[in-house]
Amino acid sequence: MKKLLIASVALSNLVWAAQPLINADQLAELTDVRVLDIRIIDQYLEGHIPGAVSTPYGDGWRTTMNGMSGMMPHIPVLEQKIQNLGVNNDDWVVVASSGANAMDYAAAARVYWTFKMLGHDQVSLLDGGMAAWQAQGLPMDAALVRAEVGDFTAQLQPQYLMTAEQIMQQGDSLQLIDSRPQALFDGDDKFANARVAGTIPGAKNLNHTAAYQNDGVMLFADAAQLRTLATEAGIDLNANATATFCNTGHLGATQWFVFSELLGLPNVSMYDGSIVDWTADPERPVQTRRRGLGRLFGG
Repeated sequence: MKKLLIASVALSNLVWAAQPLINADQLAELTDVRVLDIRIIDQYLEGHIPGAVSTPYGDGWRTTMNGMSGMMPHIPVLEQKIQNLGVNNDDWVVVASSGANAMDYAAAARVYWTFKMLGHDQVSLLDGGMAAWQAQGLPMDAALVRAEVGDFTAQLQPQYLMTAEQIMQQGDSLQLIDSRPQALFDGDDKFANARVAGTIPGAKNLNHTAAYQNDGVMLFADAAQLRTLATEAGIDLNANATATFCNTGHLGATQWFVFSELLGLPNVSMYDGSIVDWTADPERPVQTRRRGLGRLFGG
């Protein structure tokens, strides 16, 4: 059962439950919430949401395993990391990024996905990040917050994680969404760490940048806009199972967040190894716009 947090607003009380997106005004009304600021420490010390704990995205939220970058760290490592941020099992966690650009949002979505992977459903993403908070003229603090160790306990939820082996096994029954720019999807350009250019056969392309609208502050588009964009990209909103991917499980986190949390599709997972892991095995097929489908050897 979701924890309900009560905040006094004027003469009435509003009851908020954890939801995927929370805006700056809503967050400002809450007092019983753990805000995690994933910006670099220098940005944090220049000003942050009062009470927010610093945990830079590049500091342990992803790791390299078996030569693959961007992988989810071992569960005990993440569990201890989150405990040291002062997170308890019943805490409502809000992930705050800078809100500067789509790459930054992807980092916030990846941290959000990690909490869901670890069985912590009481998590939200701050829509607009610190850019939205500052645009509203809300209070800022520059002091380093040192949290007491929390009692967070991880309970792995493997349904949110997709692997190359599962993709091969599920075949056409699994809808694949490539979250990268068109040139990478088409194979006209290649990510540096991928063995070859191209995408996973059968994948649909919906660039992660399409998830946002910018009217002074960069925010997620509303559900109606997101559904329209998905439909135009040939994505089935009634699919039984969907997996998102990108280069190394970063941009794919945005589309996982969109389709799982904002649009509510069932059985949405993310392939954190993504195209770097997929192309590492020359026996796995790769699809490109110009060369079609095949096993591509070489660059």
